[in-house]
Amino acid sequence: MQFPESSATTASTPKFWLYASLIVLLALLLKIVTLRGEIMMDDRLLITMPDQRGCDTNIAECFRNPLFHLYYRPVLSASFLFGIRLHGTDPFWFHVENLLLHGLGVGVWITLFRRLFCVERTALVAGLLFALHPVQVSVTGFIGGRTDTLALALLGLSLLSLVWTANVRKTYYIVSLLCFALAVFTKEQIALSVLLLPSLLSIVTPHLTKGQRLLYAAPYALILAFYAIIAKTILPSNFFPRLGIAPSLHTEIIGRTLWYYAKNLTGVAPSAFHQSSLGAWSPNQWQTAALGYTVLLGWGCFYLFCARKELRLRFCWWWVSLVLLPCVNLILTPSQFVATYRVPLALPGLAGILALLCTKLETEYSHTVAKMTKATLCGWATLYGLLTLQEAFLWCKEIPVLQTMTRVDPDFLPAHLWLGNAYQQHGQFSRALEEYSGIWSRLRLADISPEQKLIASRERTLRERVWNLCGWSYSAPRFTGWILYQEGRTLLWSGDYTKAIASLKPAFEHDRNEDGIRQSLAYAYIETQQYLLAQNLLFIPSAGKPDALDWQFRGYYFAKQERWEMASDALKRAWEAQPPLDSKARENNRKLLTYVQKRLAER
Repeated sequence: MQFPESSATTASTPKFWLYASLIVLLALLLKIVTLRGEIMMDDRLLITMPDQRGCDTNIAECFRNPLFHLYYRPVLSASFLFGIRLHGTDPFWFHVENLLLHGLGVGVWITLFRRLFCVERTALVAGLLFALHPVQVSVTGFIGGRTDTLALALLGLSLLSLVWTANVRKTYYIVSLLCFALAVFTKEQIALSVLLLPSLLSIVTPHLTKGQRLLYAAPYALILAFYAIIAKTILPSNFFPRLGIAPSLHTEIIGRTLWYYAKNLTGVAPSAFHQSSLGAWSPNQWQTAALGYTVLLGWGCFYLFCARKELRLRFCWWWVSLVLLPCVNLILTPSQFVATYRVPLALPGLAGILALLCTKLETEYSHTVAKMTKATLCGWATLYGLLTLQEAFLWCKEIPVLQTMTRVDPDFLPAHLWLGNAYQQHGQFSRALEEYSGIWSRLRLADISPEQKLIASRERTLRERVWNLCGWSYSAPRFTGWILYQEGRTLLWSGDYTKAIASLKPAFEHDRNEDGIRQSLAYAYIETQQYLLAQNLLFIPSAGKPDALDWQFRGYYFAKQERWEMASDALKRAWEAQPPLDSKARENNRKLLTYVQKRLAER
């Protein structure tokens, strides 16, 4: 397979830019339906919960606190903070931002493919496969998937600027370093890609010596070192838990992880897009692990007999390998469960491999093989497009996504919890309670009181059961307390205040720092006219500065006791407090304030 040495000084034709624009447009059109998407799963944490996002109104806080108490991704947190300042918490605008970032990423990577492969047709084929891969929907239609769309766009800009630095203008080097730093601080998964920078430069700038290429790459390594030092001080000291997992189980976990990512990378197994974990650890699943190691063997053989012979193919092979390496559970981290959100960063390498192989088949083999290659490529792109469209419509609604997730991965209890929460948000309280009841049954805690459930959560047997069905990022007491909280909220909104208090009270005793539990329990006390207990929760000194919901609940507390002036003042403060109320809470606040002001006028 022969390619020109470099395309740095060769201008792309107008036809190339036309086709590239059409690919970007097609990618956006196939996913444009996601603009109607709802807030789902982690979106609520990122948009409405500053403690989970890592920052409230001060952008500096994003760089001082972890995301979800697990990751150090301050640029991602800051992007949501900017979005909230710009347009509030309306999900439509977050979806617009995600779609624009996806379009930017596709355009940047097509341009980079042109510089890397030198042949316009090969670059366009790679760009088409990259843009249409159905796994892109999960990071475009899901607001929290911005982690990958943003990281891909920034990393592509960094590499493209580096190529321009070495061939066109040295001032692009600062842009490249800045974009790389932003990408690393968006998603640490890209860290090992720094090892490929000398290879990239050897492809696009063959006139540079090996020493010059290493000199160009050195500052990127320093950025990684800087990130590692900061992250080590920010992340909890027990980030890598000592789980005491047997080597045989660890070996099986790696094999099952490899098989999961192999299914996702092919893009033709839609069920894999919604598998949230590797499944339960007991009983063993060595057959699945064997499939994963078979894929690994084939991947290694492909390198030995094909990829290592051609520089560009070798670069793409190593891209896929190094980007996915942190995610295959060689080192067990708290976020060990797998997800499609770890796949998109590997797609540029995969798309490049497929495009290069198509070019090889079309140019080096018979006319019949060339025609078959084109037909296969058209069929593959069509299949990707149809799957993308199907996934885009699915990702518009939270409940269908989570129903699919629980059907594909029935033993993953967090997915059942998310589905219960979705039912709760949409007013389907009986279905939500059924999901929570199912979780209790799987944990074998169905027939005991809430207090006994929390006591049982401290026992080793339940801790192992939670690890088995949730993953080791989940603490059994915390997971139990969170189910009690969501169950209590559901009972609260359905009007069963006595049962709600029975669930919320032990949940609050377990975690007094969770504002949501405190506020929900206070509301239940107000509805049962236990005003002193409600007062102790709403005006508790240790709660810190009141947020918007605190002021709203205080207003309701005063209104129930017909203390209209104080109710009006509290409800007005709710409009000004941070974080702002969501759309439903704003409507409730408006109605209550109107009623309070009407009563004041009557006096």
